[in-house]
Amino acid sequence: MIEVLEVHLGLCRDSGAMSFLFGIDGRDRVLLEDLAGAGYRLGRLQTNMVLRLAPHHAVDPTASLKRKERAERRRIMRRASETGLTLQIIKPSQALPLAELVRSGVPRLDGQNDILPLAFLRGLLKADLPGMEVLLAVAPNDTVAAISLNFIWRDTYYLWLGGNRKDLAKPFYPSDFLYQHAIMRAANLGLQEVQAGRSPYAIKLAYGFGAIPIICAIHPLTATNPNTVDAWLVRQTARHLATYPEISV
Repeated sequence: MIEVLEVHLGLCRDSGAMSFLFGIDGRDRVLLEDLAGAGYRLGRLQTNMVLRLAPHHAVDPTASLKRKERAERRRIMRRASETGLTLQIIKPSQALPLAELVRSGVPRLDGQNDILPLAFLRGLLKADLPGMEVLLAVAPNDTVAAISLNFIWRDTYYLWLGGNRKDLAKPFYPSDFLYQHAIMRAANLGLQEVQAGRSPYAIKLAYGFGAIPIICAIHPLTATNPNTVDAWLVRQTARHLATYPEISV
């Protein structure tokens, strides 16, 4: 790794640029130590919500939760089952008619329709990429109450995109239903963890997902004052933790 960094920094130095690396898993202590030793400044810019899997997750995704939270999530699952809600796992191409429901879970401002364009999403679904699958929560009348577009890579199950029918949130609880089934599916596939993305929504915390820092590394070289880089990283870290105080511990 050190040799690769030296080549990369040489290219940056020759072009008068800084080196900016983003998306580093905060658990990768060896890499972070190598970067710090090479002169990089480090800061936390985001958070990835991760659940490490245990054997019990294959049959009960709530088993390791605290008693009060476990009872509440089991109550929700029981009520969802009583309504007749069922799970379906389909190929992405089979979800083409549900593309708008997938997009419904993407935050956007009024009139902002260029985030995750429908044409892009339909092309992605049509491709049936290896490792990608779709989980559906289906009501008794065959109405899809919620959808989750996930993918498997190496030893990890990624919860990527999802949407749900707000008018069916009760009594079906389809979002909880899909979270529980995604955890069980990942465990039954023999995977090591589930990653649920950057935003620490309450439902992720409820199912035991923990906050893993996403680290940014900047090497100023000669492009700017190192103190300026340090100050910027401190401000960005503080801003992130102020936005999501629930993961600041």
